[in-house]
Amino acid sequence: MTGNIDFIWTDKCDIAFVGLKWLVSIAPVLRGPNWDLPFQISSDASEITIGAILSQEEDKKPYAIYYINKNLTPAKLNYTVTKKEFLAVIYAINKFKHYITGYPVVLYTDHSAIKYLANKPITNGRVTRWLILLQEFNITIKDRPGKENLVADFLSHVPRIDNAVAIEDQFHDEHLFVVTMKTSWYADVVNYLAMGKLPKHLTPRERKLIVQCITWFSWIGGYLFHTGADMHIHRSIREDEIYDIIKACHDGPCSGHFVDRRTRHKFLQMGYYWPNIFKDAKKFVQACDSCQRMGYPIARSPVGISHDLEEYHRILPICWVPIILVII
Repeated sequence: MTGNIDFIWTDKCDIAFVGLKWLVSIAPVLRGPNWDLPFQISSDASEITIGAILSQEEDKKPYAIYYINKNLTPAKLNYTVTKKEFLAVIYAINKFKHYITGYPVVLYTDHSAIKYLANKPITNGRVTRWLILLQEFNITIKDRPGKENLVADFLSHVPRIDNAVAIEDQFHDEHLFVVTMKTSWYADVVNYLAMGKLPKHLTPRERKLIVQCITWFSWIGGYLFHTGADMHIHRSIREDEIYDIIKACHDGPCSGHFVDRRTRHKFLQMGYYWPNIFKDAKKFVQACDSCQRMGYPIARSPVGISHDLEEYHRILPICWVPIILVII
């Protein structure tokens, strides 16, 4: 009993209370568009933020398809109220244009001045561009009071935090047992040079190959060096360094998109070595977009010999035939 009035809790009140708790405890679910129904866009602007919602109405019940909001830049903060409201409309149309192109759209706004901008005799360049953009769509602008435009009004008053940290739905411990490690190609060689032992999992043939090639490698100061057939020493490169080296030697600032053989020669000049140096260089050059667009170089004559001189030597024996016949 409240004062002199009895408070009666009926079954209808209990059903309404349970329904209200259920609606508050669930998250709203966005639905896909129904292309047989017209679209509805509600937009609004505040002092620092603009917001809009794309929705449709089915069985006299609206449902949302897309929510957007955006902070105004320092320059746009100086816009008038009408321009801010119009900016919210233009931003929503550009964002939803892949939905509304070719379909009827009802645009709800709580700023009635936007309806009459199209009939204004004199407008500035910015508003004129916005009006031209509206002509590309089948849009009907209608007024909706702010107290009925609740969703767009709420979005326009929520500042967007662009540098916010996203919430991760997955725990890092779930992926603890799927971490993989890739052993470098020269790990067995380094272990043999440093400790004199070979891994037990290797086959006899693999052990024999390592022992045979060990004479070409040296472990110095924590780096593995390879001595080639030309007795030049090159540092062995790990797999994670190969791509950066190839890119720098082929299409870096000091390179010239040379062919694969020239690129390989630059690797050796810089003192690098890895087993697949020839295959990796050829594969990278074949996948280079600039090299494929350029194509193969046009065949030219040797230096000092022109096409006219080559043609002269080709027809010279034919010109001497009549002269020889006359002498005879």
